[in-house]
Amino acid sequence: MIPDGDLAKFMDYSIQLGHQQFAAAGLIDPGPSRPPYLEAPNNYIAGARECGQRWAILQREFGAAPAAPQAANADLFISTDPDKQIEETTSMTTTTKTLAQFDTELAAMSLRGQWVYDAMLERLIGGPNSAGKPHLWRWDAVSPKLMEMLDVMSESFTARRNVSFINPAPEVGSTTQTILMGMQVTKPGETAWAHRHPISALRFVIEGDEKLYTVVNGEPLVMETNDLVLTPTWTWHDHHNESDKVGIWLDVLDVPLVAKLGQMAYEPLGEVTQEVIRPEQFPSARANPIRPQWEQPARQVVPYRYAWRDVEQQLQRFAAVAGCPHDGIALEYANPATGGPTLPTLRCAVQSLPPGFAGKPKRKTSSAVFYVVEGEGTTMVGDIELKWGPRDVFSIPSWAWYEHRNNSSGSRAVLFSVTDAPVLEAVGLYREEAGK
Repeated sequence: MIPDGDLAKFMDYSIQLGHQQFAAAGLIDPGPSRPPYLEAPNNYIAGARECGQRWAILQREFGAAPAAPQAANADLFISTDPDKQIEETTSMTTTTKTLAQFDTELAAMSLRGQWVYDAMLERLIGGPNSAGKPHLWRWDAVSPKLMEMLDVMSESFTARRNVSFINPAPEVGSTTQTILMGMQVTKPGETAWAHRHPISALRFVIEGDEKLYTVVNGEPLVMETNDLVLTPTWTWHDHHNESDKVGIWLDVLDVPLVAKLGQMAYEPLGEVTQEVIRPEQFPSARANPIRPQWEQPARQVVPYRYAWRDVEQQLQRFAAVAGCPHDGIALEYANPATGGPTLPTLRCAVQSLPPGFAGKPKRKTSSAVFYVVEGEGTTMVGDIELKWGPRDVFSIPSWAWYEHRNNSSGSRAVLFSVTDAPVLEAVGLYREEAGK
């Protein structure tokens, strides 16, 4: 008879071998939690066959063996008689379907089993995973291309003379997974023709002038340097450069989000420009704290200009406070009509990092894009160091640890940023985590 210890070793070997055969097929996690014969008999057969052969060796070595092991799934155990092994194996192979075959049949019916997502779910433990990579686009590399565009695209007409910042992660296809940032240029005396689309857009001016402006739903909005101008969804807009110098601004749009929702559309006005309305008709006048009492207050986002002189005044007002240990003196561009985020899908902020500021680490489920208004510094994103200076652009992926630092001991650094936080907040997915 086989000694108890040897039988126990054989039984353990039998189960483990069958499990390994199934794991080798790539159909289950290789952990010991589930007996393989409950999952895929065809893969267990290979292991059971070898176990039968091992059983015969033990018989020859120790003499008569006890009856073959029995279990709730005893019908899946292979006979120890070598003459019967092939017959039983063949019979089971022809009558039992593999999980892979079943998946193929489901796919042909436009169905899918939830179990195919198990591996993905395990990779998301502790997630979400960051979408895209942190990246820095330097002004000294981008600005020559902006000037070159003026030559290679001599007239813009209905198009826009814009270059977009594309994340180096190939699966993203935009600046972040929900935000597309770019830079646009216009020649002196040029007009970019009027159109509209479901995409929400905003313009942060890099090189502006009092004679550079955007008309949004009939209201002209001046674009001086560092001003922010809103172009809400489905609003007519055309750009005018009546100055004697090139106009340059940041375009930030929710293109990737709108595209993923299947809401992309485009409509040209049919005319070069739209008609400018009278000042008392301006939509922004309805979002002013001093507004017509005989009208209902504006409840929706309206075209609006945030003049930099007003923003700078606020930055100076709060310059002496400690601010946030992660983001410095950070101020939000609240929408004047709703009191909420700048646009329903995009939140804008400006932050001043005092001299020598070293921010504590933080991460958010939102992604963000940044433009350096002034100063020099470093942003660590995970273990990647982004050294930035004036007019540089950089991105921070979702759920990535970041730390901002002002490299100057005598001057502030100012960053303008846009995030997709409003979208995540609307569906209860926005989270922050602070490090030490």
